[in-house]
Amino acid sequence: MTNILFNFSNTIISVESNSPPILKEIKNLFLPFYTHNNSRTDENHVVDIKYSLEVSGEPPIEGKFYGRVYQILPYTFIARDTFTSLSVNSVLKQSQNEIPRFTRNDKNKKLLYESGDPFEFISFIEWIIIDTALEKMEGFYQIHGGAVVKNNMGLILPAAPGSGKTTLTVALTMNGFKCLSDDIVLIDADSLKLNPFSRNIFITEEKKDVFDRYGIGLPLRKSEWMEYGGWDFIPPHPVPLPQGEREFNVDFIIFPNYNPAQKTELKRISKGKAIFEIIKESFNIHKFRDRGVDIVHRLVENAECYQLTVNNLNEAVDIISDLFMVKKL
Repeated sequence: MTNILFNFSNTIISVESNSPPILKEIKNLFLPFYTHNNSRTDENHVVDIKYSLEVSGEPPIEGKFYGRVYQILPYTFIARDTFTSLSVNSVLKQSQNEIPRFTRNDKNKKLLYESGDPFEFISFIEWIIIDTALEKMEGFYQIHGGAVVKNNMGLILPAAPGSGKTTLTVALTMNGFKCLSDDIVLIDADSLKLNPFSRNIFITEEKKDVFDRYGIGLPLRKSEWMEYGGWDFIPPHPVPLPQGEREFNVDFIIFPNYNPAQKTELKRISKGKAIFEIIKESFNIHKFRDRGVDIVHRLVENAECYQLTVNNLNEAVDIISDLFMVKKL
């Protein structure tokens, strides 16, 4: 088994597998969070969560692929003299003289998922890593939306699925903005700073046609795992990791909505409406209780808030670019 490590704001997730191709694919999905393999990190129990992927066959061989995803649980040591089962954490707290003879139980793994479909297998791994990372990021208020920066000014695009936020985020990224995320906005709950959660973005055939129609050429990577058609968009201008090294003010909050029946138009909205819309798209407001509303209120008070109706993608990019230009002046 070979393993790779990812650092999500000081949450270390380890993924091991008997398949080098699948590890390469996962590394590419979360490249901004990848940290060089360090076996000592694992030995010293710095890893927060560990997943193991057991794979037989490879995607090009139709009907031959099968994969299982396990979560590796903390090792259990069984004291042979006392028949007492102790977790590894409790063992490490004891003095050397108090530790009896132990046998390590290596079967501490929990099956999470199995599939013969390589695309669904990769999709589950991506989901479980994201879900785990977000669950551990307790100090961040999390919003469903895109996020970009330019000239050290931050823009978040809170929106429901189907609103065109990913398409707009990618288009902005190809026009001088730096992509922080296309669907997960991380706001430091204390400083209100915008933090990156950037990873490769999956572009479907339909979305690619949209960018082609507007003359936006994307740097795409075709994967052998994407059997249903599509590419990985690898955002240029990667933000350095760890995430804490780069934080940005939220200067603009824009709520995009794709509507082919209306013209592309930017309208300023009230602070109250902005608060209401952000709360609707919040992932973890319940974890902050009453403080969650206060976080959103302070975030909105410090930003210019707009509703953007999008008909023409290039026009939408120009409108946002002009907004940043005026702010800079």
